[in-house]
Amino acid sequence: WGSSTERTSAAWYPQGITSTADAYTVQTADGSSTGRTALAVSWYNDGSPDQGARISFVNAGSGGGSLSTYAHVLLVEPKIVSGHLTFSPVNTHAGGLVWYGAKLFAADSGRGMRVFDTTRIYRIAAGQDSTKIGWDATTGRYNAYGYTYIMPLQLSYLQSTTAACGVQSDPDGDGPLKAYNNPLCFSWIGLDRGTTPDSLVAGEYRTLGDLQSSDTRIRVTRWSLNYHDRGLCDPSNTAITTCGSARTLADGQQITVSDVYMTETPRIQGGLSWAGKFSLSQSLSDSSGAVAGSLYAAVPGTDNDYGGAAKYSWTVGAEDVTLWRASTSSGTLGSSARMWTVTEHPGERLLLGVYYSSVD
Repeated sequence: WGSSTERTSAAWYPQGITSTADAYTVQTADGSSTGRTALAVSWYNDGSPDQGARISFVNAGSGGGSLSTYAHVLLVEPKIVSGHLTFSPVNTHAGGLVWYGAKLFAADSGRGMRVFDTTRIYRIAAGQDSTKIGWDATTGRYNAYGYTYIMPLQLSYLQSTTAACGVQSDPDGDGPLKAYNNPLCFSWIGLDRGTTPDSLVAGEYRTLGDLQSSDTRIRVTRWSLNYHDRGLCDPSNTAITTCGSARTLADGQQITVSDVYMTETPRIQGGLSWAGKFSLSQSLSDSSGAVAGSLYAAVPGTDNDYGGAAKYSWTVGAEDVTLWRASTSSGTLGSSARMWTVTEHPGERLLLGVYYSSVD
């Protein structure tokens, strides 16, 4: 990152990553053959006041070249206060990102996913107060904590219950906590353009301490996507949530998960799937602090996590992952396809790309 503050700050932590290769088959931001290419990285704020989350749009060249320039965009939630349009920060961990069409999906831990429109990024006029956010009636100006650009929330996919995510239960009363009986924690998300229809994968972060019983597994899920409106769809409920054609969306429509997988792999920070194989990014630490993590490649139903899955050395503090396909043909990979990750620890922050063929 360009500034020492971004490289070392304990106020902002990079988390999710996606790219224009996720957005469109031709791998550009606008879906045209001459459009720009970019990576997008989410950061969550751990400062006071809580400034929510931001996205860094990084010039990606060909997806494997120079990452020389970038700009930060603050995520905001619009609202009407006293008859005037204003906005507040989006308080989310943003642990994973998927850029699909013009939509940018951000994982929202216990709530679900927040969705933003990348064609609706607004510039804040010069002269704002960097300590404030939203409309200031006194000055007649908008403020965004000093950020030049904002991207408003478009819609949310929320859990159908308000129960806390990921809570474990002890159904047989023998002591160890076992199966989860509460909603999924959306700790990370990734895209799979190799399925029909395209799909979004989402999983939860759990520590080794959560796996107190051989009955306990960590959940990884798959959600179908509608290519026409770029939203979630439900193949089992075509009356209102068809995946194959344009549709009319309304508040309250319920989407059901397409597939659920189980894994024993703890501390998963990010994941994606391609051609039936999952890549799971794991962070690790010991008594001295953070250490190099592992990257797992496994086919559901055939690979046991530590027996059959391929395990690769991974970087320190790795978070989410995304696949740059290096191909403009849907459902195929080019020879230079790369998997990108972002690392979070202050002083050790990288955007790292490795050839997908080396970790497949």
